[in-house]
Amino acid sequence: MMSHRNERPLKCEICGKGFIWKCGLRRHLLAHKGLEPKSNLPVCEICGKKMSKYQSLQKHMKIHERPEMPFKCPVTGCEKSYSNERFLKRHVDRHASKRHKCEYCEVDYKDSQQLKG
Repeated sequence: MMSHRNERPLKCEICGKGFIWKCGLRRHLLAHKGLEPKSNLPVCEICGKKMSKYQSLQKHMKIHERPEMPFKCPVTGCEKSYSNERFLKRHVDRHASKRHKCEYCEVDYKDSQQLKG
């Protein structure tokens, strides 16, 4: 996994910034030239976020359609809320359990076996 090892083999010839993907480097080079990469990109009409393709915009729009979340976590400092009691209970149970954190990306898991692989 290149992203976990912070390897970015594709380098910008102008500033030296590294990239994992060719498309990221191409977009970056256009910014150096003061050009927008494709002005006809789909844009979210609600928040203005630009997407690389129409399918991404369709998926993104779901974040604006979130259902009401009346079940709030009672743990101080936690702002999470859920659409039903079952999801809230599962979340609250996680506050009490020992977690295992990935040393590369800071994601944590309930089961240490999930870290391997």
